[in-house]
Amino acid sequence: MKPVPLLGSLGDKLGFDMGLPLMSPFVEFDLGDAETRKATKESANPSPMSPNFLERYEIKMLLPKDPLFCPTMTLRVRDTKSVGGFAIGQPLVATGTIAIDKMLPWAPGFKPAESPLIEMAKKYMAEGADAQSAYKKGTAGFFSSAALAGKKMMDKIGDFMDDGEMDTPKYMYGRKTIDDEFENTLKYPNPIYEWGLFRGCDGFLSAETMCGKFKGYVRVTQDGVDGDMLPMDLSEVFVRKPLMVRVYLLKAYNLPPMDLNGSCDSYPVVEMGETKFDDKEALIEAHLNPNYYSSYEIPASLPGNGDLKISIYDYDKIGLNDLVGSTQIDIENRWFNQEWRSYALKPVERRTLHLPGSSMSQGKVELWVDVYTPNEAKTLPMIDIKPPAPEEFELRMIIWETKDIPMKTKDGESKIDMKVNCNFIGYESIQSEGGSGAMNNRWDYAISYTELVGNMQKQLDKAGHLAQDKLIQYRNQLGVAANPGYDKETDVHWWVKDGIGRFNYRMVWPCKYNHDMIEDKHMRMQITVYDHDAFDKDDLLGETQIDLQPLLKLAFRYRERNTLLRIGQPWRLVDKVSNWKSTLSINKDGKKTGEIVISLEVVGHMVAMIKPAGQGREDPNQHPTLPEPLRRGWDEPPPMYQPALCGCCSGNQGNMS
Repeated sequence: MKPVPLLGSLGDKLGFDMGLPLMSPFVEFDLGDAETRKATKESANPSPMSPNFLERYEIKMLLPKDPLFCPTMTLRVRDTKSVGGFAIGQPLVATGTIAIDKMLPWAPGFKPAESPLIEMAKKYMAEGADAQSAYKKGTAGFFSSAALAGKKMMDKIGDFMDDGEMDTPKYMYGRKTIDDEFENTLKYPNPIYEWGLFRGCDGFLSAETMCGKFKGYVRVTQDGVDGDMLPMDLSEVFVRKPLMVRVYLLKAYNLPPMDLNGSCDSYPVVEMGETKFDDKEALIEAHLNPNYYSSYEIPASLPGNGDLKISIYDYDKIGLNDLVGSTQIDIENRWFNQEWRSYALKPVERRTLHLPGSSMSQGKVELWVDVYTPNEAKTLPMIDIKPPAPEEFELRMIIWETKDIPMKTKDGESKIDMKVNCNFIGYESIQSEGGSGAMNNRWDYAISYTELVGNMQKQLDKAGHLAQDKLIQYRNQLGVAANPGYDKETDVHWWVKDGIGRFNYRMVWPCKYNHDMIEDKHMRMQITVYDHDAFDKDDLLGETQIDLQPLLKLAFRYRERNTLLRIGQPWRLVDKVSNWKSTLSINKDGKKTGEIVISLEVVGHMVAMIKPAGQGREDPNQHPTLPEPLRRGWDEPPPMYQPALCGCCSGNQGNMS
């Protein structure tokens, strides 16, 4: 129930939060006359705004055969105001109606109640059990199957060695995923009915507004005729029971951009009753599809206030954090819903986020909810849904040679100075925190790398080839340490005349990642072949791309088996061949312009230490050893590219000391 606004229904409509909370509400209901009027007890348990009554009433009366003339049940919520223990009034705070014409067993189209519990209870009754014991056996059957499934899941997680037997997380094995709210997919109607409660109009500027809801179960039976079976065990409804609610929040999808950079720095807030988790530790920066992998345990008592609210907020360093959207789950409805109980492993649901007063989607959250008794919760520890920690790898690629490259250049020459550029796109997501790929702050590269290498590039433009090679090598070393997503280059094969560029050049990218860090990322290698021009822009000869995600995932998935069993085997782009080389087509303007022969592999940290390999053809030149390429023509650049030496740099040092 919402507080009663001080400014009346107009203030309620305008959204003013100022209001008087209820003190001791109760409900009156009747079917049109004083003889059918009943009233519940006054209640402030568990709270005055969400009181439980847990009472059962019967009204005996004559009803018409024609449903058209059937009366409507009227609900009136009154609040007993008291001062010093003395009641001073019982004002009307909300009204509602319940149409019972479709509940008449003789009405056309009447459908008896359905639920999984009814089906199970019928089975036990067929075996000789009475109705009450059949209900209890059916309910116990659901609980026992859920507890057994939970124990089996924990045993599987505890006993499972992460060696790639499953492509999905272990906690998802056998668990259904619903791309919607669970309540929208029910095969059977919810056994607990809900009717809206409203405040009426008190002026031409106001309108009827919903201020709460009434929850209960209503049915019509004929005197002397056995009613249909109930969709739930009503004996559970009249006794409050302590429970433990567990929320497993996996990820969010398609969050709206909340910041000027077109992204969102989001974190979850989970609340139910008096418990609230403002989980800023789960903050994911600059991502519209964040993975939270957070879990929460909340004590509850049902029947009672069972509204579970999951909200996503955008974190701001200055000012208030902005609400992205929320979704609500009625745990009370879940607990008494036999269809939900029938799931041994509760399904993962993708729920839509909304802002108050809006039906527009603000993205989705993926989660599942478990509810256990305290004793069950003690025997079933919470599932650890955190992804494995990042581990170190090395991605190694060798550029062997190119083939069938067209020799005609834009200048009409029949020879080219060939080089290959390789750009690991997405490398910033998996850069190592140690070794040659280390960096203290992934965002500092924008200053350190750009300024330093920018100045170096000016020198490169003025330098001869030999000086260029040294500067390029030094720039690449800086790039490993400072620039995520940087590219690497081979040396230049000068004066290629037959379309075959020979390189035998190794490139190494240190990585540190887990599955989560490469999920939904564009992890790929872009390979570009150029005609090098020392005095102008290099000319594109062709390019190709390789999707790296399958290879990186494979390496991480089998990492433990590879380490524990000491296989020491790299994961390769092409396997089960003699030389594990791969020939790829390169293209320009949609047309094939040649081929490039490469080797690509990912090695684990242990293998990288046991079998180290250097950049290019530098030491340690092994695994495999790369020989100097046999190049026809010029092994060194033509004379026109040789740098001029000044006196201070020549062998004769002159008068310099």
